[in-house]
Amino acid sequence: MCRKERPTLSNIYAFHGADSKVGVTMTAQSAAQCLSARYPRSNVLFLVLAGKQNSEYLRGKDTPIEKFKSRLDSGLPIRKSDLRPSETYSNLYVISGLTQELDERYYTPETAERLLTDMHSQFDVIIIDSGSRPDSGLVVGGLMCATKKYLVLAQSEAAMCRYERNSEIYRNMGLRFDRFIVNKYAEKDPYTVGYISKRLGVNKDMIATVVLSEIARRAEREYKTLFEYSNGRYAGDIRGIAGEIAAETGLESVCKEERQNGKVLFGRLFKANAATGAER
Repeated sequence: MCRKERPTLSNIYAFHGADSKVGVTMTAQSAAQCLSARYPRSNVLFLVLAGKQNSEYLRGKDTPIEKFKSRLDSGLPIRKSDLRPSETYSNLYVISGLTQELDERYYTPETAERLLTDMHSQFDVIIIDSGSRPDSGLVVGGLMCATKKYLVLAQSEAAMCRYERNSEIYRNMGLRFDRFIVNKYAEKDPYTVGYISKRLGVNKDMIATVVLSEIARRAEREYKTLFEYSNGRYAGDIRGIAGEIAAETGLESVCKEERQNGKVLFGRLFKANAATGAER
């Protein structure tokens, strides 16, 4: 089971919604795109385990999880070469959710576990969109395997109440959320970070915010995430979340090392040119 394997699955990050419509897919996919853009030599997988396709912000053809069902059931491995890179970023790969939602009952937590066990060594980071249903086999499997779990909230009583109602379910499954993201955040809303922190009984430093954007409907119409529009505040909030993931997975240190190596190489070439007038 994945809980026993968790020390080796050190690059899996799950985003889970306190309620539907809090923006889990937009937030998770934006984080995956941010990592892909910031670290072009990395390989990033965006995996939808939400029980439905959740391809609203994807352009081009994606690979639905159904494609791998028979292979996963029979124990055959899944390779990165079985996937196609996204249309926007050549180092971002996508496995979308179920195209036939009624088939969700045929997928168990073990299905997700087997897929993640195959994938985790082939990618630098795996970002999971786990929807908002704690009764889904795929969702449970993804959350159990995740190194770190983000709970996505909204500034609404409905979202808060649903999380409070489901918190006992999460506890019984042994699930604990490591970070809370208040999505569509408005500074003047009465559901402030302080209020949410007090109500949920968590420290303020465990809560991040992602600003409310006025172009969300346009993004859905154009099959884009808000991150792709380089919306200043929104992109900055997503970069903050992606930066945490990069630091924890070692991507940031690798990027710094590559930049330093590039400077050293450039310096040597510059000196060679200065001394000989030609590049050697």
